[in-house]
This record gives sequence, C-alpha cells and structure tokens, in this order.
Amino acid sequence: MSSAELQGPLTMVFVLPHCPACETVLGWVKAAAEEHPQTRFVLVTKADSTQLRKMLESLSIDTPVLLVGNDLLASVLTAFRAPTAYSFYDGRLLGRLNWPFESDDFSVLVDELAVGAAASWPVGVESLVEQPAPEFEAVATDGATVSLASLSKPFLLAFISAGCPYCQAMLPGLLSIAATFPVCLVVVGEDAEVPGLGEPLPVMLTVVQDAGGAIAGAYQMASTPTIAVVNSASYVVWVHEGYLEGLAEVAQAIAQGVGQP
Repeated sequence: MSSAELQGPLTMVFVLPHCPACETVLGWVKAAAEEHPQTRFVLVTKADSTQLRKMLESLSIDTPVLLVGNDLLASVLTAFRAPTAYSFYDGRLLGRLNWPFESDDFSVLVDELAVGAAASWPVGVESLVEQPAPEFEAVATDGATVSLASLSKPFLLAFISAGCPYCQAMLPGLLSIAATFPVCLVVVGEDAEVPGLGEPLPVMLTVVQDAGGAIAGAYQMASTPTIAVVNSASYVVWVHEGYLEGLAEVAQAIAQGVGQP
C-alpha cells in the first residue's frame, strides 16, 4: 500500500479461506463499510483462493483484498490468528481486536475511528512514558514466575516475535546489552522459537512468552520490535517502536533510566 492509501481512517482485517470466524467477520465488515463510507476497509490474506472469492461474492463485498505471500506483515503486526482487525489513522496503528471478539467490539473499533477519536485515542506505548509501567506476570523459559515486581530495575523491556526479521536483526544488540544490564525479552505469539535465541543466554536476560498477547496489550504494543526502559521506580522513561540500527539511542535511554530514582 502506498503512503497516500494509508491517509485518513483505515480498517484492516486479516482473514483466511475456510475460516468460519472470518466469514462471520466479513459480514460485519460489509455492514461497517456501508455505514462508514469515509473509512477505507482492506482485507489481508496470504493467498488468493476460490473459496475466499466465493465468500466475498456471497456477501457482495467489494472491499479491496491485499495479497501478502509471506508472514512479514502479520509478524510485524503480531497477527498470529485470523480474523484479526486493526484500525489506523494516517498510517498510525491505533487499535486492534484479536479473535475471539463480538460484533459490538468491531463496531466500537470502527465507530470510534470514524468519528475522529484518533486525536484523543491512546497512541500506543508512547502514552506510557512518565507513567507507571503496567503490571504483568508470566512464566520465564527457565520455569520461574516473572512479574514487574520481581525484575531487577532499571531494566530494558523488549517485545519481539518469532517470524519478525527486524526483531532478528536487533536481537544480537539486545543480547549484548543483557550481558551488563537487565533485559526482559517478551516473545509475543504462540511460536517461541526465535532464531538466534539459543543457549547459553546472557546472565542478565529474562525471556518470557506472551502467547495470548496479554503483556503486549497491557503495554499498548502495536507491532514488533518494541522496546522500553523502566526505571528503578517502575516508571516507563523511554519507548521506541520499530527497528533501531545501532545501540546509541538505546544506551542513552538506559543511562536516563539509571539516572532516575
């Protein structure tokens, strides 16, 4: 999609053929598109299929279909099951719904976007800066129970996913940081096998799996990679969404976190 096509309100829905839940959601998409003609609706699928075309034809849906032949977009947006719905405004991801969700949930997602709620909607992890870090609890790869309270502070919190090439590109840098500074690596999604994340792990690295996306949701994470620095008072002092080349900005943020009480 071009930058021009990302302007204004956009609702994107990941679907698959032979998916009863997707067929249900397509009915909601049709109704929402008729109610909100100013909002663009795009369906995303991995491959064209006769069954998907029949689903669209049976519902008389003329919504554009974006064919993505690999898992890159799904990995970056952490869409690990279908259907998954997203709302964007001027190319910025504002909200998401992971299946299962109800028709009312989808209506709220679209309605709030259509009435211009983007201006006041929480804008992801940036809204957490200078706010208390959300509490969470998970089981680490070594079997230990990990929570915000149990982690050494300050620390770097990094969200990655297994199929995300940008995450893999940043992983060596994150592991080098974990040699001298506490890092909590949250692997979002049901696949915890991240290339490059093998034994032995750095001594100051904690790895947890967020299969259901509960931690990612608490931190309003829109895509991977996303990293944040939490200070000794458990406040978020810095965040970054997306790929970072080099560690200078991260090192500066860590210094900021260390220097704050």
